[in-house]
Amino acid sequence: MCPCLSDRLSPKNLDIPPLSAQPRIAARIVAVTFAFLTVASCGGTTDETPPAPTEVTGTIVFVDTVGSKVTGFSLRGDSETYRVAIAADVDYGFELRHLEEHVATGDPVRCRLEERNGQLYALRVDDA
Repeated sequence: MCPCLSDRLSPKNLDIPPLSAQPRIAARIVAVTFAFLTVASCGGTTDETPPAPTEVTGTIVFVDTVGSKVTGFSLRGDSETYRVAIAADVDYGFELRHLEEHVATGDPVRCRLEERNGQLYALRVDDA
């Protein structure tokens, strides 16, 4: 090895801490890493579900039926499509098969919604 290189690679010139200090440095690294991970994990999770909307204006893209009875529909809002169920306890004031006309024409509706047991239900559906 070149004498000039061996002088540069000497432990004295590399600023390597003495062996007695290395366990303290390793402990500090572990402590800082643990602290960072603990703080980072407190920032929330990506599994959190955003609250259900209470009103959506958009277009009906599909109507669910069982026989001649409308049981729900898919409503495309600004940023996503919602699966909306028909509530048995709500009088909508019109024949629900009319929603199929909205699928055909693309005319928008404004829908007031309520979440029940993880499912969105229509409380009111109006032409928008």
